[in-house]
Amino acid sequence: MEDTTNNLSKLKLLIVEDDQEFQEACRAILESDFCITQTFTFFDAKRLLRTAPFDVVLLDLILPDGDGLSLIRTIRKSNQKVPIIVITGDHDLDVEVEAFKEGATDFFNKPLDFQLLLKRIHVILKLSAFDTQVKPPLKQLKKTSVASQAASFPKMLVVDDESGPALTFQMI
Repeated sequence: MEDTTNNLSKLKLLIVEDDQEFQEACRAILESDFCITQTFTFFDAKRLLRTAPFDVVLLDLILPDGDGLSLIRTIRKSNQKVPIIVITGDHDLDVEVEAFKEGATDFFNKPLDFQLLLKRIHVILKLSAFDTQVKPPLKQLKKTSVASQAASFPKMLVVDDESGPALTFQMI
């Protein structure tokens, strides 16, 4: 495990990857935008995720001491909503589907386009910010506004006068 950047104003990104060259390539592309923490193992990743918040996780599926799908399950069971981007050399569509079912946010096959990865991370983080900052107030608005607005709507009354049946709406 290696903390390569110590800038508190940057978003925190965890790279869980056992291939050191690939990990370093990711770091080189991403370190200008993110505070990078790197680990090579499933065990260290679990420990890091329990002790520090991360804004995004880049995760290889095949690790020396565990598999990435299990780590996704562990993260989601702990109710962490951190975006998880899977990066793997396994080009099996069933594995990709399983990763999404377990809670992956995105999925890349190696070799990958690092500039595309960077763009996708930024998009995912914007969507994540929307989910945490905008959606909760919208949900609360939906819960309260219908009930509170219904009380303020004018009441309508159907009136039948002596000249025959006529509908008259009267505000009361």
